[in-house]
Amino acid sequence: MTATQPTITRQPEHAGFDELLDSDGYGDEFHLLVNGEIIGGTYHCPPGPQIKAGMQWASYGPAGYSLGHATREDAERVQLKAAGLADADVATEPGPAPQPEPKPLPVTWEQALAEAKEKGVGRCSDHAAMAAFCDANITHIVGAVSGQLIWEGAMRKGLSFLELGRLAGRDPIACSELMWV
Repeated sequence: MTATQPTITRQPEHAGFDELLDSDGYGDEFHLLVNGEIIGGTYHCPPGPQIKAGMQWASYGPAGYSLGHATREDAERVQLKAAGLADADVATEPGPAPQPEPKPLPVTWEQALAEAKEKGVGRCSDHAAMAAFCDANITHIVGAVSGQLIWEGAMRKGLSFLELGRLAGRDPIACSELMWV
């Protein structure tokens, strides 16, 4: 019985950034995958005190961080050797699909805040009350950077003011991640 060889691939880390090597000798960041599971990755570093010109490829994975390689392939080989796959060939596959542009929100942040200020939180629309809550309190409750981004994420997810308040109280991390929706 023969063991099947694992499939080794590299995949762009970010949608739309799939240059293995551009005309300047740089390239985009790629993940290194074994049978579809990310085990590490490679990236190009600027020269500096620790990085010599021409030896600017780095990798991370089973071998830890490895700096100072002449090519992406050399940097990958270090990680594959540490994973017991030193002689494996690496194929390039397409990266993640670009995310579609988000739909415009029914009102802007500024409009929602103006409505909450004009009518008061108890008499304004749900999205205006949610904007006032995010503006005044949400960053303190969940440790987020921007109440506006949380409000926009909650609006895109279709959350109500009550649902957002419950999420903030029960799962502050999930609430703060609304900034990236």
